[in-house]
Amino acid sequence: MSRISQKRGEALEVYALAHLRAQGCMVERIATPFRMVRGKPMRTAKVFADIIGLNQHGKGLLVECKNYSRMPRPSDFQPHQKKTLKEWAERGGVSLVAWIDGGELHLYPADYVIRPRAAKPAKPAPHAEEYEPTTIKKKKP
Repeated sequence: MSRISQKRGEALEVYALAHLRAQGCMVERIATPFRMVRGKPMRTAKVFADIIGLNQHGKGLLVECKNYSRMPRPSDFQPHQKKTLKEWAERGGVSLVAWIDGGELHLYPADYVIRPRAAKPAKPAPHAEEYEPTTIKKKKP
């Protein structure tokens, strides 16, 4: 991943974090562990998501941010990311996928994004209806 792509991804995480906090969620970013190899940062472990916390109702909240200008496809997720988002929802948590398109933040339930097209949607987690596909327009300075 290029450094420019990393910076765009970090900006998305910060923007999604600010939006979720404004909605009353207690959330924080998960740092990606890295070490320097030949003067370049190299990831040393897989991180299961980008943002974790609690929503307004005390339910666990897990958010995977994708740096795309379109809705992410199931093939855009690593197997461990799909597994974690699915297991989180099965255990009663809320799994979301976030991305920015044209300056607008999109938050969709993870099962809506990562499920195969022909499959039926998974049973929604409690309070998942609050996280129906949404688009938030970024305010211009």
